[in-house]
Amino acid sequence: MSYRKLILDYDFANVNPATPREALECLELIMKMMHLRSRKIANIWAILERLADKCDDLVPFSKIIEDRMWYGAKDLKPIHDWVYQRQLTRAMPLVIGNESVEGLRALIDLGLDVNGYLLNGLTPLMAVIGNHEMVRCLLNAGADPLKKASDGVTTAILMAASNLDLASLRLLVA
Repeated sequence: MSYRKLILDYDFANVNPATPREALECLELIMKMMHLRSRKIANIWAILERLADKCDDLVPFSKIIEDRMWYGAKDLKPIHDWVYQRQLTRAMPLVIGNESVEGLRALIDLGLDVNGYLLNGLTPLMAVIGNHEMVRCLLNAGADPLKKASDGVTTAILMAASNLDLASLRLLVA
């Protein structure tokens, strides 16, 4: 059965496009259905997560949502914001890998949720433990050192302590 038929039948659990192009087509069809039928889709976040994971580049993904918003689908604003955050989150590994404090500041200026979760379930603050300037930058932007990772246990303080990173630990408990 094609993904188009599954979407038209509201059988979203079985929609699993194979390529980024198919993921964008699925998104377009879902957005049209939400707009034309004025129907909320209960598990929209899980569907979007699955579709976004298929796309290397979220710009076309975001464009589809923006186009639907333009046509009056105001309830898509949270979805648009989610995609935007997802784009910023995907940039974090590059910024961390390059140890770019300027890149981190740019992401924060663009609206990175400093207390949100990265794709690996860590917060941005946990991801930069070991780079004291980046830790300081995130703390100045309002990052919470006690925010738990998606595992429900790990905090930035616990990570710094377990890595014996005393400089980061001092910043986190100050």
